[in-house]
Order: sequence, then structure tokens, then C-alpha cells
Amino acid sequence: MSPDDPPRPPSNDAANAATWLALFGTIIICLCLMSLIALVLGPFTFFVFILGFLFLAATAGQYLLWGRWLSRRKKDEDDA
Repeated sequence: MSPDDPPRPPSNDAANAATWLALFGTIIICLCLMSLIALVLGPFTFFVFILGFLFLAATAGQYLLWGRWLSRRKKDEDDA
């Protein structure tokens, strides 16, 4: 690769690895925040965990539904 060559875009594997790493980091941060909230709220901890789970489920659902759909649509447009 010479210095004049344009940089190559990251491969799909690298992009997927970065996505999963970001998702894992977000989950860890959410769990840490939920544990801090549990220390403060005490008996209401169950409701906080339920709300956190609903948030994570909505986020994961959005990623799976929209992210996959848009990536397929973009691939179809590139093929056309």
C-alpha cells in the first residue's frame, strides 16, 4: 500500500465488533447506574430494574429492527 492510496473502509467484521463492544459497554454502564439507584431507593429497586430492562429491550429491538432493515436496504441500493 503506497502513501497515495486512499484509506480502506473498515471491514464488516470490524464494524460489527465495534457495534457489539459499544453495546456491551452501554449494558455495563446501565448495570452500574442501576446498582447505584438500588442503593438509594431500597424497596423500589424492583421497579427500577424493570424500567431498565424495558429500556434495554427497546434499544435492542430498535437496533435489530431498524439497523438490520436499513443495512439490507442500503445493500440493495448499492447492488442496483
